[in-house]
Amino acid sequence: MTDYLPPSQGVVLEDGLLRVLDPAVAGRLDRKTWSPSAVSTYTQCPTKWAFGAAYPEEDGAFDDAPLGTSGHRVLELLYQLPPEERTRDKAAELIAGLTAESDDVVLPDGDKTEERMRWRVAVLDRISGLWALENPTAVQIEQTEETIESMVGTVPFRGKIDRVETVLDENGDQVGIGIADYKTGKPTPPYQRNGTQDDKADSMLAYWVAYRHAKGVTPVRLDLLFTNGKKPDRYVVPTNDARVKKVVAKWESTWKDMKERAQTREYPMKVSALCGWCPLATVCPAADAAGKGVARIPSGNRGLMLGIPTVRPSEEERAAAAPEFVEPETVPATVSEAPDFPTPPWPNEPNEPDPAVLTQTASVAEPLRSETAPEQKGQNMTVSKWSRASIPAYTEADPSDGSLNPASYAAVKAVDMAGDADYYLRSAGQVVTPDKKAAVANLVCEVVLAVQQEQFGTTSLQSGTAHLSYRAVKSAIAVSPIPFTNPDAAAWAEWQRWIVAVASASIETGYALWAYGPRPGAGTFLASLAAAQTTGNPAANYNVA
Repeated sequence: MTDYLPPSQGVVLEDGLLRVLDPAVAGRLDRKTWSPSAVSTYTQCPTKWAFGAAYPEEDGAFDDAPLGTSGHRVLELLYQLPPEERTRDKAAELIAGLTAESDDVVLPDGDKTEERMRWRVAVLDRISGLWALENPTAVQIEQTEETIESMVGTVPFRGKIDRVETVLDENGDQVGIGIADYKTGKPTPPYQRNGTQDDKADSMLAYWVAYRHAKGVTPVRLDLLFTNGKKPDRYVVPTNDARVKKVVAKWESTWKDMKERAQTREYPMKVSALCGWCPLATVCPAADAAGKGVARIPSGNRGLMLGIPTVRPSEEERAAAAPEFVEPETVPATVSEAPDFPTPPWPNEPNEPDPAVLTQTASVAEPLRSETAPEQKGQNMTVSKWSRASIPAYTEADPSDGSLNPASYAAVKAVDMAGDADYYLRSAGQVVTPDKKAAVANLVCEVVLAVQQEQFGTTSLQSGTAHLSYRAVKSAIAVSPIPFTNPDAAAWAEWQRWIVAVASASIETGYALWAYGPRPGAGTFLASLAAAQTTGNPAANYNVA
């Protein structure tokens, strides 16, 4: 058995590279075959591929990859059954019968019935869209989960094909064989399909090339089936010569690069929109410099938890490499010059509330700044509207002058609320003016901060809880719109209390769904409510916690 150094001693991140220090790990990265998933990850970022291949993560039962693997296993077993037995109920039975030993799936720890039931529901969710995409009883199966060892151009290929099937024409006559691949995650957006950024389609074309080379048979159709019940979808991947040549060229170039870097033990970092989904997200110097060093998933902190060493450039090196900034236009700003809310009369807008009501309900002291943001002191300052520097999103303000970082979460959320103020006004038939827009944005912000304080004990737009709070508030406002035509100040105050209560209840209910899963008896409870309205009998209790 090979002894590997711990990750904190086996690799280091420096000079835009992941350097492998452990010879045993370096040997693991010198692959003998290439797979579609390896090509996709390597193209995305060689550092991400190397780290994942060197130190594979043991996922939990409820993580996306294990749930997808379990879903694939169920579909494999389902399509091995006689056509008439390929039902949703049968799929649920197959899920209940999965074992870690015989099916190579990750099951929940322990014997808790509630956890096992929640896991079964999660796996079924990953495949329940299948019945919206096709009639499984009509599919003529040739092979399921077939392992292919072949060639893609000059590259040795190894992979598994989810399904090989007979393809029929409209008259029911056989025209050839087709390859289908299951995807249990989100479908590829229509505008990306079969384009240069469609890695899933590229993988299907690699299967097509490998199958033809190994079997001497050319598949006539390539299907991508997105089986997740939340948004089932499918599309066919065309096999034109130009596209196939590009895929083969990508396989050959990534294979050549991988083999060369197995000797140098250096893998370059590549920044992209997917940095937040990398296990090195929070320790990667390249992602940090580009403002993308924020983990979007729990495993994005894995590098930090493992203590992966990072050698970052010095301040002098950063300054030498930084582009020269053009001094932005500055605007004079004084506290006394902050815009006031409108004063009457407001022409052409009957039935408007007293402006004083809006002023009272919309004023919020420093709502856009977190408790840790530096204070701007002085009554007469000349400040930039935005920070000049390129600062990561997790940094709210420019440390040099306290100006708001436009890439920060706080800036995005503040502008979201300001922009949505137009919608709230227009949807109520109100004329949008700058003053009214500002008043509504402040009103909504006050409600969001109240919900955030009640649920999470903080009032910072930079916090991720602000995003969650605003989503709940937007849903509540959709049900109970802002009372623009009500002149009663007490009614406005009551509306605010009501929105806070409804939004808070949404967050609490959402947490209960996550913590306990879907609870049985919801339909019975709702039926009893309907019965109570006609019979006068009390409704049944429904405890969601």
